[in-house]
Amino acid sequence: MCQQSTVDEVKNFTEREKLYDLGYGMVDLALFISCLITSNSCLWTFDKRLHQLASRFSIAYGPH
Repeated sequence: MCQQSTVDEVKNFTEREKLYDLGYGMVDLALFISCLITSNSCLWTFDKRLHQLASRFSIAYGPH
């Protein structure tokens, strides 16, 4: 079962990590943070920017 991120979690994370104006959409970040807060999960995406972010936090699925 995936932990769903809240709008407040997305906003707080975006501010804390300074992710604003980098081209991430709200849906992308909500998906990313949901994977981040769910244990033993990883993010599988073809979006290169989102994959880089997931790699930065060690939750990217496979090489890209």
